[in-house]
Amino acid sequence: MKNLNGKAALHFSWAEKAEFSKGGFSFAIAPPCVEIDGVLLNARPDLSQSEEAEVYRYILSEKAEALMEMRSYPGFARLRYLLKGKGAELTKSKGKDNFSYTAFEIPADSKITELQINQYASTRHAYLPQILERPEAQWLGELSFSGPILLAEWIPEPGKKHTLLCAYEHGGEYTDDFLKFNLRRRGDVFNVSLECGDGTYCNKTCFSDEKPYVTPWFQIGFCEGGREDMLRAYRNFMLHDMGETLSARTPYVFYNTWNNQERNRAFRGRKYLQDMNTERMLKEIDLAHRIGIDVFVIDTGWYKNTGDWEVDLDRFPDDLGEIRGRLEAYGMKLGLWFNPSAAAVSSRISREHPEYRKQFEGKDVNIGPVWETEESYSMCLVTDYADWFIEKLAGIGERYGVRYFKWDAVDMRGCTSPHHNHGGEEVSPEEREKNFRFQCGLSLTRIASELSRRLPGAIVDLDVTEGRRYVGLGFLAAGKFFHMNNGPYYHDFDIPNARDTYRENWNVFFYPGSARNHVCRQSLAYDAIIPSLLFLTHFLPDGPSWARQNALASLCLGGNGIWGDLHSLSDADIEEISFCINSYKKVARDVTEAYPVVSGFIGASPEIHEKINPQTCRGLVAFFTREPVDVVYCTQALDTMPSVSGADEWEKLESGRVKICMKLKQDDARLVFFG
Repeated sequence: MKNLNGKAALHFSWAEKAEFSKGGFSFAIAPPCVEIDGVLLNARPDLSQSEEAEVYRYILSEKAEALMEMRSYPGFARLRYLLKGKGAELTKSKGKDNFSYTAFEIPADSKITELQINQYASTRHAYLPQILERPEAQWLGELSFSGPILLAEWIPEPGKKHTLLCAYEHGGEYTDDFLKFNLRRRGDVFNVSLECGDGTYCNKTCFSDEKPYVTPWFQIGFCEGGREDMLRAYRNFMLHDMGETLSARTPYVFYNTWNNQERNRAFRGRKYLQDMNTERMLKEIDLAHRIGIDVFVIDTGWYKNTGDWEVDLDRFPDDLGEIRGRLEAYGMKLGLWFNPSAAAVSSRISREHPEYRKQFEGKDVNIGPVWETEESYSMCLVTDYADWFIEKLAGIGERYGVRYFKWDAVDMRGCTSPHHNHGGEEVSPEEREKNFRFQCGLSLTRIASELSRRLPGAIVDLDVTEGRRYVGLGFLAAGKFFHMNNGPYYHDFDIPNARDTYRENWNVFFYPGSARNHVCRQSLAYDAIIPSLLFLTHFLPDGPSWARQNALASLCLGGNGIWGDLHSLSDADIEEISFCINSYKKVARDVTEAYPVVSGFIGASPEIHEKINPQTCRGLVAFFTREPVDVVYCTQALDTMPSVSGADEWEKLESGRVKICMKLKQDDARLVFFG
């Protein structure tokens, strides 16, 4: 592995085991071990290969091989295996997956930490990260956990720390346990292995040279420092190196039409799609331009039916021509809503390829009318339908200039068909369904990756606003997550008969104010691991002014989304939003770079978020409170003194820190910009 961008990289050696080294420390990772044709095989490296290769060959048997594909970055590496062969099958002689991706050793005095990213909290209506220390005293002889991130920190000599990271790029609900880490003590070392749990393949899964079995990527990282140093390095890796497209890492400000559509249905006695027409969209585009929007997203209803995904010419007679022209004149991107797994009953893809439909217990899965459009089937993404969907979206992108694709409502469960690419009649429906869950996330990632490759500048945004979604590190290489829209539902709080009582509007936090923003700021919990920029969250633009400022201050911390209904705003409201958005955009890249410094929990009095880039001394500090409070806050030390705006009082101290004094009212929110 080469030294990149002048930063210390992991160096790779091709030997009996793949060996990585950095700063005088080296460690080896074992080759894969996998059951093929009923025999557990240890891969043997093909030592005839040059170390300069990008794909490394392991020999498994006379008719099977494993190719290790590797990508290198400063301090990190990503690896995956492709199993190829002639007439070979993955088997489960003991009734469970038998595949170890790799193993390595670390000192037995290491502090082990598990990082979870895919636990869903229904009352907060959000996936949330969790950092769990796993001391050996709590092990029952050995330790097993799903991660997907493992950190090991140890002290090689007094005054020094080393931290190793291992992670895998998959996800789903936390309890799926597709992959897991196993740790065992072996004398003065811990043996760590990354192994398949359950569902990563079906018994007797065939693979060949033409159709290899491809594993998810996994990651190795090392830094000279402690756990916090590694988290900072990993966040930087996620922001700058892992992504396949820079667009998903650019701090655009997004606007989505849905909030107005939902208010039509819930409050105004209208249909969801009543305002879905050229005239209305052009007016919203003009207003969005005035407030500084970069990406304008037309939510559900722009199409005639799902599956065909053709523009509804009754609503948009010129085939989006004027809308596209207006957006291009303003330098804005066009975004459209899709449900990747929906195809209308009458759609061409559903009629011509009924074999692509999801099946459960032998019946096609019908999801009913999709937002006042035609009744639709749910399509299986673990079929050739995935390739058809790539072509469909690439064509739409080229035809209409679409560069943002919002993917909504992809349920990771519920296909047991024996005719798809996740198991046949020879395995049980339960095994087929489990493998569908595993492969569905990989398919979503592949589609997004290919779409980004074919449409330069494209952003694919995967909705994870409800449970049963794919929340895996792998998708963040290809796109980003749509983390929050409306917030929790009444039935999340165990309110009796909530689905009936509140059937016109299930959303609890639908209204402007501070409470909804408390929910929407949940995504900031990821920011110490994964940049908050990758969790798009939408905030209401409504007044009164204190509520709007609360939403805008939250948006500027990385959520970067506004949630519909600009027509309800006055000119003064538009000017207020515009001033804030344009102030933010001057420092948005610095805010994105900055590692979070947080004081107080979400909803505390006060709650303070510092996002200042120490390299440029630019960024912002956001203040929130529930109760009136006088706040004195000191920033990190700054080498240079930028201009400061928004503080009641401020001064630079001899230490280089900036002292900020703020007098906050009830439910207040304030932004102090450093730029």
